[in-house]
Amino acid sequence: MALTDAVDRQKRKPGNDRDTMRAKADRVLVADVNQSVLNLSKAAGFKDYDLDTIRTITDNPTLTQHELDAIKAGQITEPTGQFKKKK
Repeated sequence: MALTDAVDRQKRKPGNDRDTMRAKADRVLVADVNQSVLNLSKAAGFKDYDLDTIRTITDNPTLTQHELDAIKAGQITEPTGQFKKKK
């Protein structure tokens, strides 16, 4: 009985799918965007800035390229992650 349980655990089942679990873990990740980045995003020429320049100007070393692309696309419009205001 124990051997079959171990074999069943290794098989890919809907409840035990590694890809599904990995996708759930990725959804938990939160961007770290502060208000100064959002203020700078309203400036003319913001889309021409690269990641290092924005990190230096806004003093946000945790900003990633993915987050920067989301800001430029208008998907992030308020502070998130560690910079989000506590309720």
